[in-house]
Amino acid sequence: MPRVDLPTGASIYYEEFGEGFPLLLFAPGGMDSRLEMWYQAPWNPIEALSPYFRVIAMDQRNAHRSFAPLAVTDWGDLAADQAALLNALGIERTHIMGGCIGSSFCLRFMHDNPGRTTAAILQNPIGLRGGNFDGFKGMFEIAARTAEEGGMQAVVDAALANDRFQQNHAGGLWAARIAADEAFREEMLKMDATEYARIQRGTSDAFFGRSDFVFSVTREWVETLDVPLLVLAGHDDFHPTETAREIAELAPKATYVEEWAPPEVRERTIETAREFLLANTPK
Repeated sequence: MPRVDLPTGASIYYEEFGEGFPLLLFAPGGMDSRLEMWYQAPWNPIEALSPYFRVIAMDQRNAHRSFAPLAVTDWGDLAADQAALLNALGIERTHIMGGCIGSSFCLRFMHDNPGRTTAAILQNPIGLRGGNFDGFKGMFEIAARTAEEGGMQAVVDAALANDRFQQNHAGGLWAARIAADEAFREEMLKMDATEYARIQRGTSDAFFGRSDFVFSVTREWVETLDVPLLVLAGHDDFHPTETAREIAELAPKATYVEEWAPPEVRERTIETAREFLLANTPK
């Protein structure tokens, strides 16, 4: 099982496909950003792009097979995990692609690791628009209240019933590890429920307390981003079209595609993505 164990206590699972210049993928799925989510996307970059690139797909910390300590977690922690994975693989510069929340991971990775990204594809970027803010934070609140009202046994029971935090908020952000690791499960049962609830709410604030734009970076920073972007717009409450359009308007080297997911344009989208990455691959 390929993984990188970090001094921080995080253990990051990844898989590799193909050969050539690297392309690091940050999967959709919200806080459950596991690599299998690409197989449920309108098009799968693992399959479409591995004939041309060394595609590296990872589970983000606390998603499926990637684990991390039970502590308040933020965008910077994940960007550090991503950089550490590249370091372990001997990769200095890479293309990156993110879907859904993965787009915000991409932006934060470039923010925290300047000079390491050669091109980025942002597919279906999340963003704050209208009344969607409660949806981003509400899942952590459900996790916190589950512990406060039912104790840690209720949290463990929920995680064992369904370890996908995005689907079953009661299991909390560490549900996958609870389900997979008996020793960690026993540790969780002994944990103070109030402290657990504090960590869930603290993580919620760390990710979504910046109640603006794409959560992970500012508009002002995007205006300075000197990396070619291909922005594939979303069209729903959590992936507002306006957010994708604004990213493309702010970033100096952005290409914007509004319709990319329907079956009739899918092959054209894949060709656009492939040619974009090839055009920005260092010689």
